[in-house]
Formats: sequence, structure tokens, C-alpha cells
Amino acid sequence: MEAVYEAFALTAVPLIPSFDDPNGATAQTKIESWTLGPLSVLQISSSDLRLERTEHQARSGSCGLVAGGLLLDGAGRWRIGEGSGSTVGMNLIDLGQPSTLSLAGRSVTCAFEIPEERMELSGSVLRRAAPRLASSRLYEVVDAHVRRFVLDIDCLAIDQMGCAVAAATVQMIRALVASAGGDDRDGREAVADAIWPLALAYIDAHLTEPDLSPARIARANNISLRYLYKLSAAHDVRIAEWII
Repeated sequence: MEAVYEAFALTAVPLIPSFDDPNGATAQTKIESWTLGPLSVLQISSSDLRLERTEHQARSGSCGLVAGGLLLDGAGRWRIGEGSGSTVGMNLIDLGQPSTLSLAGRSVTCAFEIPEERMELSGSVLRRAAPRLASSRLYEVVDAHVRRFVLDIDCLAIDQMGCAVAAATVQMIRALVASAGGDDRDGREAVADAIWPLALAYIDAHLTEPDLSPARIARANNISLRYLYKLSAAHDVRIAEWII
């Protein structure tokens, strides 16, 4: 039991856990962590877990990080400051405010942390974005991408392209936050910056397959063929020639 409490205390953003049934729940708690390039991920599997970041901890600052959370399985809810929100989708966590994550039953959730300097966004944009992340037109695309990234993280951690995919994932999250924070132009540019390396990574991973085509690359990255050609033109690359 003490190991579980200590593990949460030693995370980059310290948290205080509590359980409805401490003796039973802590025995079933599993905490995993990965760091790929600029992105750190903490995955927690547990039952009836409550994680709290106190007002005192919030006053200590953001630790130089931008943090978010994503429920992978089960049911739960974030409470950040005076508000609350569902954990069904991805959430941005304002580390300057106290927060509580309450998970009901057996649940799997993950938290991701990104150095503030990699986000290249002002504190005002981050604060505006936190309560309205789901209102962005980019939300579903980025939420789906981050879920896939987390589910594939064991494979990515041992793949030579893993850090490149992590860096592109940070760009996707940055695009979403910029869009939700009211900076649509910055959001569009960040999406383009993120998708292009993902497309190149997909080409490298499937280079020997005879059916690799621009249409397949576009489908795999959830973009239109027209947008793929637009990106390739912006980088002065012809997709077919690049594959050859």
C-alpha cells in the first residue's frame, strides 16, 4: 500500500490518492510510465480511485509542464477548481488550480505531460483552452490520435520512429489547445506541422509494401488526399517520388 502512495507522490505533478477500500484497491492498482521525446505518459489501472491535487500543491506552480488526462476505460470525472467535467474524452488540466479525478469501479486512465516550452503558447491561451477543449473542431481528431498513441505506446517505445511520433503528437495537442484557446491560425499551422512527420513515419514503416500509395497514406492519417498533396507541396516533396 505504501508503495502506491509513494509512487503518486513522486510523479512530476504530485498527487494524493485515496480508495474506498484501501486494502483491496491498492493491491489491484497498476501504474506504468513512459517518456518518448518531449512527451511523458502515466497510465493508471485501479478500482474506485480518487486522485487529488491540493490547493497547496497548485500554488506551487505548474512544474514547467502542461498536463492533460484521458480516460481509456471505465467511468470517472475531473473536477478542476470550481468546475467539473467528464473524463470520457481528453481534458487539459490547469495545474495552477486544485483538481480531483474520481474513478468509479475498475478504470484505466492516463495523464500526459509536456514541457511548457514545447507548447509555445502563452499562459492566457492555456487557461482559456482548459475549460473548452471539447468545443474545438480539432477535438475528435486529436482525441482519437492520442488514444491510438497511448494504446500503441509499448510498441512505439522500442521503435526507432517512436520519438518522432511522440513529437508529432505534441504538435497535435498544441494545435488543439491553440484552437480551443482562440488562436485558430496557430492551430491550423500546428496541425500541418504535426501531420507531415506522421505521414513520413507511416511511409517509412510501410515502405516495402507494394500497395503503399498516397491514398492509403491519407486514410491512415485521417486526412484527405487533397490535403496530403497540399502538405507535400508545402514541403517541396512529391509523394510518389519520395516513396521510390
